[in-house]
Amino acid sequence: MPDCEDDNPNGLCPIDDTVAAPPPDYDLLDAPVPEAYRRYFPDLRLPKELRHPELAPLADRLVQFLSRPALSHKDALEANQAGCPADIIDQLTNPALLSDHQAYWIQIDANEIIERRAELVQYLAKQVEAGHKVLGTMLKGPDKRGIVLTGGNGDTVLRIEMLLRHLRKIGSKLPVEVVHFSDELNDKKYRKRLEKLGAKLVAVQGVEKTPGAWKNYQIKAMAMIQSSFTELIYLDSDNVPLRTLDHLFSAPLYEENGRAAFWPDISKDHADNAIWRIVGDTCHLREWTFESGQIVLDKRGNSGNNLAALWLAAGMLEQQDFYFTMCGGDKDTFRWAFRMLDLAYAPAPRWLSALGILNEFDDNRFCGHTMLQYDLVAQGAAPPPLFVHSNLLKYLEGGLEQGRVFTHIKHLPLDLYDEASLNSIFFFVYHGNGRGMCTDMLVHGNAEEKMGDALYAMQQPLVVGTHDFPELEGFEDAWWKAGGRVGGW
Repeated sequence: MPDCEDDNPNGLCPIDDTVAAPPPDYDLLDAPVPEAYRRYFPDLRLPKELRHPELAPLADRLVQFLSRPALSHKDALEANQAGCPADIIDQLTNPALLSDHQAYWIQIDANEIIERRAELVQYLAKQVEAGHKVLGTMLKGPDKRGIVLTGGNGDTVLRIEMLLRHLRKIGSKLPVEVVHFSDELNDKKYRKRLEKLGAKLVAVQGVEKTPGAWKNYQIKAMAMIQSSFTELIYLDSDNVPLRTLDHLFSAPLYEENGRAAFWPDISKDHADNAIWRIVGDTCHLREWTFESGQIVLDKRGNSGNNLAALWLAAGMLEQQDFYFTMCGGDKDTFRWAFRMLDLAYAPAPRWLSALGILNEFDDNRFCGHTMLQYDLVAQGAAPPPLFVHSNLLKYLEGGLEQGRVFTHIKHLPLDLYDEASLNSIFFFVYHGNGRGMCTDMLVHGNAEEKMGDALYAMQQPLVVGTHDFPELEGFEDAWWKAGGRVGGW
């Protein structure tokens, strides 16, 4: 078979069928799947495309995924409620997801659980049939590291331009690929500006915008898949690092946990959420949902299955009308894909803080507009701030001048990722008078009644000035100088 690697750096070459000898675990490729899947897999085996010897590390995990119990809401209810008591999880769940979709979650029965799992396996088989490499160990060539950004419409282009300037300013040497939809970034002026700042522009293949959609999340997984980087740091266009990021690739947490790291969001998943049953897991309070503004991942990690997890996430994003009722966007498609394949990954060691301002139009109430995410590596007692992800700043109203944008932080003295008392914190979005969308965090009412005085005092969210975080010294001035803006841009 001719070598197509040079012309297809994104892993779109067909599988070589001339393998001389199967690996020792070749028999796993013929492992049966449960009888319940006969409608989808008539011979009760994985699709033939997935039974290739090179795919043995993936095939075994897919059979195990399909073999997990497929339960109705009623059958899973007792265990899920025991792991996620209602008085806690009702306060921690994204309120929009809970109010809009709880009734839908409950009516999803065991037959649909079977169907949804089968669809994802069939999606992977379809990608193999199309010649795509779904296992990272099949990627040829040397390791290649870099940063992946997505965007291409007017406002994201401006943010990307600002981010590229900032990366230069802090001394980042990692190459950058900007992945965009095929109908974006056609303006030569904008292309030249981004390329002049060192970015390579890449039109994504195989996904298109959804007409009328508020956001087109479906590009993110495919951007990482099709990137020429085997090991990458993904950044949203509104996410600005405080310093260079190369050290993340050698962080012990990352290296020891499948070479994949993710950062926490502000909520957890409800006991009624059908995604627990699709994955074949039981609701628990040990994990936060993912915040996918930053991801560090090696496609060859976890025996190459990290790339397969990206493909599973892409499959969920292709069916976003269903999965977004449970995931609230792209972010948790990555989490659930890793759980479906039972893959190791590292959560960042600290929970996020909220960065923002005091709103003079609302009795100086705290108005958070930015997620302050922390490093994987400690410097001193704890990991310092690393990512300034201003996800709500573009929606902020009422012009703010330089020196008045990143002024205050609301955080918790006890903020390790697995700190149990964080389950007593209600982190929410509200509309601030004269300012637009803001975030805030409080001890929720149910917890306040149960928490002892000492724990309550220790867990009160604190509002402090950014001067208490030396890593942020000079950040706002640098942000404005690089082209930062407030509001829609």
